[in-house]
Amino acid sequence: LRNKQWVLRSVRLGEWDTEMITDCQQFIDGKQLCSPPVRDFQVEKTITHEQFTPYDHSLSNDIALIKLKGSVEFNDFVRPACLPSEDMNFENVELIVAGFGKTEISDKSRFKLKTEIVGVSNQACQNVFKNDMIVITSNQICALGTNGQDSW
Repeated sequence: LRNKQWVLRSVRLGEWDTEMITDCQQFIDGKQLCSPPVRDFQVEKTITHEQFTPYDHSLSNDIALIKLKGSVEFNDFVRPACLPSEDMNFENVELIVAGFGKTEISDKSRFKLKTEIVGVSNQACQNVFKNDMIVITSNQICALGTNGQDSW
C-alpha cells in the first residue's frame, strides 16, 4: 500500500508500445531492430523518501526506491536511471523526459513519448507556477518545455 489510493504491485521494464509484446522498428532498407520482450517484476519492497508528504503543493521529495523480486538484465532498452548529485546545476541544460503520460488527445499514450526540455532556475519556475499554488523548493530540478513539448 503506497497511500490510501495507490498500491504498487508490479513494474514493467522495456516497454515502448503498450499493445505489443515485442517492440520492433522497421527501417527503410527492410531491416528491423527489435527489443527483447518486456519484463514484468513483482515489487518486493518500496522505500518512500522520509520527508515526502502526499498531496503537498510542492511535490517535494516525491521519490522512492523500489526493490524488485528478481534481477534485471540490462540491454539497449533497459538501463538504470542516473540521479543527480546535490551540487549539479541544470539551468540552460537540455534534459530529456520520457513516459506514457497525457497527450493532446488522451489521458495516456500507447507509445512511450520522449522530448527535450530546458532546465531553468527555480525562481523562474516558481514564477510560472505561482498561480497554481505550487511551491518550488531548492531540492527540485525545474525545466520548461516549448511549443507543446513538455511533461506535466
